[in-house]
Amino acid sequence: LNLIYDVSCTAMSWDNVDPEFLKAPRRWSADGISRFMLWLGPTSSVFDIATYLLLYFVICPQFTGGVLFSRLTDPAARALYISVFQTGWFVESMWTQTLVIHMLRTPKLPFVQSRASAPVTLLTFAGIALVTLLPFTPLGAALDLAVLPAVYFAFLAALVAGYMALVTAAKRLYVRRWGELL
Repeated sequence: LNLIYDVSCTAMSWDNVDPEFLKAPRRWSADGISRFMLWLGPTSSVFDIATYLLLYFVICPQFTGGVLFSRLTDPAARALYISVFQTGWFVESMWTQTLVIHMLRTPKLPFVQSRASAPVTLLTFAGIALVTLLPFTPLGAALDLAVLPAVYFAFLAALVAGYMALVTAAKRLYVRRWGELL
């Protein structure tokens, strides 16, 4: 995950900057980073917890006859449960951590009011596609990734949309409170 994510971030130095950000010289300061992390960090935790609950109580039991992991005794069923959980977490992590780059790179609404450069956008979506498709390949099987059910992707879309909406709201409140994003 980190390898694919890191490769998708290599284009960040070629990203676009909003024109109004360039109107006046700015001195970069790390003073607000702690405040920024404390303000926006919990939004990620909310969706990590939601993903955990969804995988543990809804998606994984679909593979084990509706039985939760704590009640499984068959080693093969336990291994499948773990594989589905780890795969679901793997895919969701890539989606959220790459899309949040677009959310945090500008105080504006990403993809609508402010677009990242073509290389950033292409590598972001290439990374998401690679991680999403990996479980369906022989390499995914070799890594013990499980093929996820279609219902997982419906939940994933809803989680990612909710995550992006919450980050947008938190970002707007942050800018209103502190005057700028960073």
